[in-house]
Amino acid sequence: MNNDVFRHIHDLFLQYSNEEQANQMSKCMKGKFSFYGIQSPIRREISRDIITSLKPLPISEIIDFIKILWSAEHRELQYLAMDIIDKRKGSLNASHLELGEYLVLNKTWWDTVDYLSTHFFAPILINLHVTERHAYILRLVEHPSMWMNRVAIIFQLMRKSETETELLELSIIQHIASKSSFTKRL
Repeated sequence: MNNDVFRHIHDLFLQYSNEEQANQMSKCMKGKFSFYGIQSPIRREISRDIITSLKPLPISEIIDFIKILWSAEHRELQYLAMDIIDKRKGSLNASHLELGEYLVLNKTWWDTVDYLSTHFFAPILINLHVTERHAYILRLVEHPSMWMNRVAIIFQLMRKSETETELLELSIIQHIASKSSFTKRL
């Protein structure tokens, strides 16, 4: 993937930009991110061809492209990266957990963390041996970032009847004194 592809996507998204919507979207995210102002249904529609064109690429190139999108200014490009992840999640394995950590720790907010918890981390963690999964969840629980802690809790909550209650309890107890509303609301 080269800069020409990224530039093409940026130009395409600019064609659909809406300044009024962009300001509202940014306000919704407490001014943390810039937006093109493209509502989700329209963004998904214009992203469909982009995602289809990436299908033949090896996962290593997809990961590099996801990182480029993630580092971009406009939030819709992180959403595009998440849509790409969703289409390629079957190609992800434990060796890609580092990418997930990078995504959670950069351009962080609840919208991306919650999505990544269920669409990136969950498919990988569910396929790990129980011992490896427990070790990784404990790493998330003990991580200094509340966002990584949130990934651990959301992963357990989404498992419903398969929740590993000891890990969920540990996750909650470890962070019960947290002042972060992003952890408390779970």
